Amino acid sequence: MGVTPTWVTGALELNALIHEIAADLDSDTARVLVAETADGYTRLTDTYDDSHPNARGEAKVARAVLDAL
Repeated sequence: MGVTPTWVTGALELNALIHEIAADLDSDTARVLVAETADGYTRLTDTYDDSHPNARGEAKVARAVLDAL
């Protein structure tokens, strides 16, 4: 699962590392996927305090995890 507050310094770099680690760990017998939780997630509409998800943000994160599964 990627970091959702991509407006925080270093978040985009951390998300890139998460994808690299997942790719390194993924195998035919042990699948590793990254839930794209940051896609479409915005500070204005998906958080209640510019950091933590509100109900809409929680639904977006849950949907991303479901999509990854």
